[in-house]
Amino acid sequence: MGKANTEYGRKVQLAKKKIVLEKVKMKRQRQKLVQEVVDDTPDYIKQIFNVEKDEQPKLEVSDDESSVVETVKGADKKPYQKPNPFAKLQQQREMEQEKKLQERLERDRVFKEREAKKTAYQMKRQRDRKHMLQRTKSGQPVMRNVVHQLLDKIKKEVS
Repeated sequence: MGKANTEYGRKVQLAKKKIVLEKVKMKRQRQKLVQEVVDDTPDYIKQIFNVEKDEQPKLEVSDDESSVVETVKGADKKPYQKPNPFAKLQQQREMEQEKKLQERLERDRVFKEREAKKTAYQMKRQRDRKHMLQRTKSGQPVMRNVVHQLLDKIKKEVS
């Protein structure tokens, strides 16, 4: 006795047939959709999304039952092309983006300059502090460093 003769085997065969019929039905539906698809997208929309004017997307059905594949193939040029109503807005947007980029670069430059000045100040302060904290064997401050510090302050005030 084979599987087909048992009740379970018949149910399995019917289920497989049902799946195959559904796949065939889906394939036919995709073929009908592909035949009905017409590209009526305006040229300015294609230009926005970087699709060349002489290319139009076309749907093709692959042998796989999984998906419909979109390909781009050349098509006839239209005699009249509608002007892009968004051209002015695109130009303004590009100008704004360029302006924002320049402002950001300027802020970065100023920030780096400030950061460089701050690190130079910190290094000088640390060096001066180190000199001022130096002590002799008996624990007294080294007068040479103190005098240099005072002399630098006086020179800064004079100039």
